[in-house]
Amino acid sequence: MQLFVPPSLLGAATAALTGVEFCRVSALPPSGEFTCGALRQRAGAERSVAVFRGAAIGDLPQLLSEAVPRVRQIEQGELDAAVIFSRDVLPGALRQRVPACLRALVQRWSPEDLLLCAAHVLERLGAGIFPGSLPGVRLAGQSWSGAAGHGLQPAELLSVLPAAVPAVSGVSLESLRQAIDRCVVELGLKGAAAQCFAAGLLLYWDFADESHEISQTMEGRGNPRTADYWHGIMHRREPDAGNASYWFRRVGDHPLLRQLGVVLECWAGELGAGAEELTAVRGLVSGGRLDPFRLIQLSTQAIRSPGSAAERALRLVQHLELVQLLLWDVEGSFVC
Repeated sequence: MQLFVPPSLLGAATAALTGVEFCRVSALPPSGEFTCGALRQRAGAERSVAVFRGAAIGDLPQLLSEAVPRVRQIEQGELDAAVIFSRDVLPGALRQRVPACLRALVQRWSPEDLLLCAAHVLERLGAGIFPGSLPGVRLAGQSWSGAAGHGLQPAELLSVLPAAVPAVSGVSLESLRQAIDRCVVELGLKGAAAQCFAAGLLLYWDFADESHEISQTMEGRGNPRTADYWHGIMHRREPDAGNASYWFRRVGDHPLLRQLGVVLECWAGELGAGAEELTAVRGLVSGGRLDPFRLIQLSTQAIRSPGSAAERALRLVQHLELVQLLLWDVEGSFVC
């Protein structure tokens, strides 16, 4: 396997990985942007490529150790790509309760993670920019390192959690649909629960139109009116504050809102929220419940102030809201 690291870390990485026989180390181009085809050429005869874009070696040896089974799968043609995560974006109360297939669907990669890819995939993509042009990580191939930490740095809050407005997530629609279908079967979901679950995951990965195609045909369905909740989130992210408000009025006092109101501040703090973000989170709770209309206002503020504490708070709260609503589709109750 060919491992690429930032030029500033080449010496340290080479020293740290002395004796690791399954990979050789080279430097990434200084620009940080390069084509998949160029990366393939740099990999030479290697059948698999790993890319680490972090700022320090840190847990890289542990990440590589965790990567061995995935590298084997890639080189045997069982996976096109995979991610070994260095961070877990679920608070402790959720971590052990979220089904494995769903955990693999609610985390995106950051520079501190290890990206793995088959060389033939890079060759096929040619002029596409890595990693944004990857055809979608086979989501079942995602793993968490034994060195995984809990709590995100401010920059990570802006890179690994869904934004106020959908952006390019780097996952192909086809691979996502396949992963959703596998998870629906594994969890035994049927009817409205399965449809709401699919709408939610499509929205989590920024396929808003595809999510809308489902939720708009399911008015009033779910337990209770969960399809309308997904419909409201879609319009909030569109962004269409008026339409989002309409659907949240239809949702009414969903039990999830009251239960999120109790835990949001604690969970946001656990995931790395600072004083400014926590102030914004507290401002979303009214009468002991998450106020969806205040969340719409925060989303509007986040869009107008990219990189701000408002955006970081919005991403944190929205991530937790999305995950919990997915769990509601699975279990019909709040998971804590």
